[in-house]
Amino acid sequence: MPADAKVTVAARLREAEKTLRPILPFAHELGLGNVEVAYDVQRLNVAHWRANGRRPIGRKIGLTSKMVQRQLGVEQPDYGTLFSDMEIGHGESIPRDRLIVDSPAS
Repeated sequence: MPADAKVTVAARLREAEKTLRPILPFAHELGLGNVEVAYDVQRLNVAHWRANGRRPIGRKIGLTSKMVQRQLGVEQPDYGTLFSDMEIGHGESIPRDRLIVDSPAS
């Protein structure tokens, strides 16, 4: 896997976060099922954000249910870094302007 492909994908993810615009799937660019390469992209972005002043405060673990793992074709949970500017207090609502996809109120 060329390092520049990882850098390109990492930059696209940062742009999506900045603009709140979805991007096309990129798994084919990294190699389908290549978990280590995906975590390399995550490490690039964590390093970028830390260098730009964001402070990590924890981890988010996902795909912990075996049923959901089967549905998505994965064999293990995944994780990501949470930064202080992502924190939402207990009982607080997530402001709509922070969402990429906003569904209408029920």
